[in-house]
Amino acid sequence: SLSGGGTLRNAAVADLLTLAGRPDVRADGILNATAQVSGTVGNPQANAEVEVTKGSFQGEPFERLTASLAGTAREVRLMSGQVTAGAKQVRFDASFQHPPQRLDTGLLQFQIQTSALPLDQIHTLTEARPGVRGTLQIAAKGAVNVSSGNAGGAALRVAGLQADVMARNLQLTGQPLGDAHLTANSEGGILRTHLESTLANSAVRGDGEWRLEQEYPGSATITFSRLDLAALRAWIAPSRSGLPSRIGGFAEGELRLNGPALQPDRMRAELRIPALEVRANPDLHGFVLRNSGPVTASIAKSVISIEHATLTGPSTDLAVTGKVSLAQKEPFDLRVNGT
Repeated sequence: SLSGGGTLRNAAVADLLTLAGRPDVRADGILNATAQVSGTVGNPQANAEVEVTKGSFQGEPFERLTASLAGTAREVRLMSGQVTAGAKQVRFDASFQHPPQRLDTGLLQFQIQTSALPLDQIHTLTEARPGVRGTLQIAAKGAVNVSSGNAGGAALRVAGLQADVMARNLQLTGQPLGDAHLTANSEGGILRTHLESTLANSAVRGDGEWRLEQEYPGSATITFSRLDLAALRAWIAPSRSGLPSRIGGFAEGELRLNGPALQPDRMRAELRIPALEVRANPDLHGFVLRNSGPVTASIAKSVISIEHATLTGPSTDLAVTGKVSLAQKEPFDLRVNGT
């Protein structure tokens, strides 16, 4: 039989990772822990209380992390986990069921809930998207199958997911974006997603369905009503002068997506805009262009192909076709015909 215990005080997390042969993991902090071991060699049982203070993980700092751990030969459980970093709080629980003496394969189940996280205080996000502001709140639980990858690492496959993500008062480079609410729920190997947003003063709705197999094939449809073109331009390409845009108007339509979620470069999208209005003001005395027939385009491999776009206005009749390559410095290959 086994029986014992131990205490660890003021240990540097980075030093412990180096001793464990994982100096590649970017983590730091001061670790305090107590642990007890009981049972037998064939069926050991362990319990531990862990606290890390003044820490960081992958460059993201936090003030305090606490958790309770329990383990047997077939399962590791993490209970009452909590991370605190200023106004940010994250609570989590997890369990990992695995074959004896195998930690590279098994079933990981998790649950996570956060407070309203200020986006400008998330270091990883501000590095990728400078100027982003707002709050993000997440509640999620799910299951992930873990297996040995071909390159020696772990391969992860989502087996189930229920998630609720709320973003409020989003801003980018000082321009308001609105709110967004995303839900995801799986049943019978199918993951269904739903989006509600107020992007660019528009009512944006989206629904998707993805199969939890292979590369997660599926499709989604996003509809938008009276998408404000001036607001859209303000955060896609802000004016350097700070003056309001001379171009206004709106667009209404839908975007359909098809393809594998794990391979975005293989996804294809079809855009259809039944209603489009572009206004130039004030210098052109309220000059307005409107579409004559739906504007249609397709998107694949970072290339937007404009298939049909006819615009009419006072003494004006234009037809636009061609391509826009988002991956090139000179992206436009367009043809404009008309008067």
